[in-house]
Amino acid sequence: MNLATKIIFFLLCILLLFMGGFTYFVLRWQHAQFGKSTHHYSIILGEAISGSIATEMESGRSDKVQGALERIGQSSHHVRSLRIFDPQGSILRSANPSEVGKRIDPVDLRSHLNHVSTPFEHQKDGEPLVSFIKPFPNGSQCQRCHDPKEEIIGFLDLDISVK
Repeated sequence: MNLATKIIFFLLCILLLFMGGFTYFVLRWQHAQFGKSTHHYSIILGEAISGSIATEMESGRSDKVQGALERIGQSSHHVRSLRIFDPQGSILRSANPSEVGKRIDPVDLRSHLNHVSTPFEHQKDGEPLVSFIKPFPNGSQCQRCHDPKEEIIGFLDLDISVK
């Protein structure tokens, strides 16, 4: 090989290394941005759903909550789980009606309750998820139907796929 060929080969290797490194950092940055947007999306969606549920409950239309959760669960391919459970972990309402009346796994319940109102990442059945848990405090308007001694009457549990 002559000197010109060696120089061109060397420059080509440098260019490929630079492009590979740049691509790696851009992909890492995009992945981080996607994670942030998923967390933000879970907060916005969770707050909107909990506000709608609170309005339905305060209006005496608690029977509408189950149907609303089912519609949301069916209409969004990113929502993997949407349910309301009581402080003891019994599922009261769910986008998946077969879950109603069952209990949340005690390990999952403890983990979820450690992250109330803060999105957190975890895996379920090998799928990466972002979860958002929102408590329903027992306000004065709730005490028409709920025991005033209870501080929290339930939790909204929202799981969103990160895929």
